Amino acid sequence: MTVGASGAKVGISSEVVVCTRNRPHELKCALESFLQVTHSLRVLVVDASDDAHTAEVVAEWRSRSPHQIRYLTCAPGLTRQRMVAIQALASDTVIVHFVDDDVVVEPEYFAELEAVMLRDPAIQGAGGRITNQPHHPIKPLWVAAGLDSFRQGVVLASGVHTFVRDAKAVVRVQWLSGCAMTYRRDLFAQIGFDTRTSGYCLGEDVEFSFRASHLGILVHVPMARLEHHPSKRERMEVSEWWARDLVQRHRLVSELAGSGLSKSRFWFSACCEVVLCACEGLICCRRSLVRRALARGRGIGRILQQGRDPRNLEMGL
Repeated sequence: MTVGASGAKVGISSEVVVCTRNRPHELKCALESFLQVTHSLRVLVVDASDDAHTAEVVAEWRSRSPHQIRYLTCAPGLTRQRMVAIQALASDTVIVHFVDDDVVVEPEYFAELEAVMLRDPAIQGAGGRITNQPHHPIKPLWVAAGLDSFRQGVVLASGVHTFVRDAKAVVRVQWLSGCAMTYRRDLFAQIGFDTRTSGYCLGEDVEFSFRASHLGILVHVPMARLEHHPSKRERMEVSEWWARDLVQRHRLVSELAGSGLSKSRFWFSACCEVVLCACEGLICCRRSLVRRALARGRGIGRILQQGRDPRNLEMGL
């Protein structure tokens, strides 16, 4: 039983899943924020670390926390870890909160999400407001190129996803951020996380949640607040991220072309992004944009090299 900010009791069984790898300090900060949650939590940590430091953090937290916590080990791979967690959920779990190991939640984060989902059984997934999420100005040229939109929380025909910037109330969306997403357990009887990907698993959150949006309602809940402090550990170099992100977006559009996504819009947006970043970077002397243009160009090259070979399922091949 949880209690929302309004004081209303929320009767629903839930678990908090934290998948982690080689980030004991970040995990400790996340778990410390859970201590501020006033209602009882059940936490499941799925660890793919190379050493025992994470297990030590969990043991220390367990010794002084009022919340329940379970600890499992798993081979590396975020989607694999999430599927292991789903298989290990308690039998009475109805709601599954996935949070990254580098987030800090506010005390009512979980209760606010559960309250919204309890009020409307049609809601299959929900996400909170990342209070330190940076937002960049919307540029008309980027909108025309299919790289941004004035619509919030949507997946464009090009495969680009837009963030919710300024919602004051619950709003329907088409995707949820992997660092803080909540789903009904029943949803996983219909779809699962894509375990074909490995390692960093870039874009797995957009892929899964966009599929989920065709099976039920997804919402953004601004009252559920948290901070995301992306750890530099277990992350790829920025230029490589830009290249792989484009490859993953192409894969998303190719596999879900019948769901409102378009290969032609993808290619138009990808080529426009290279040109726009290169021009703005050179004119304004912004090396980061020039590097982004070059990285996107490498991504285009990788996509063309892959062709239609079905064996090329790993991101970045």
